[in-house]
Amino acid sequence: ALLNGTATLAGVPLSPEAVARYAGKPVLAGIRPELFSVATGTADLDVEIDVVEPTGPDTLAVFVLGGVETVARLAPKSVRAKQRARLAVKTDMVVLFDPQTEQRID
Repeated sequence: ALLNGTATLAGVPLSPEAVARYAGKPVLAGIRPELFSVATGTADLDVEIDVVEPTGPDTLAVFVLGGVETVARLAPKSVRAKQRARLAVKTDMVVLFDPQTEQRID
C-alpha cells in the first residue's frame, strides 16, 4: 500500500529497494504478543483461541495464525479458550523478515 507516498506492508514503511525485491513475494511478519488487542471496531483477525493463561496483569492467549502457533498478551479475562476472538494488531510495529535469509526487511 502507499501511505503519504511511502510504500508500506501491514503498516510498515519499506524502502524502495525492499519494495522492488519483495513485491509479490512472501515475507515473514514478526508480531510481538503486546501488539495484539481485542478488537473494538473492525477486526484485523478472527481466530480460535486454543489456550488461555492468566498471568495477573494480563492474559496470554495462544492461537494459530498462518499455520504458526502465536501468543497474544491481552487484557485480563478478555478472551476464553476454545472460543473465537476478534483481534486487532498494531501494524505500525510489525517487523518483516525475508523467509530465506531471516534477515529484517527495511
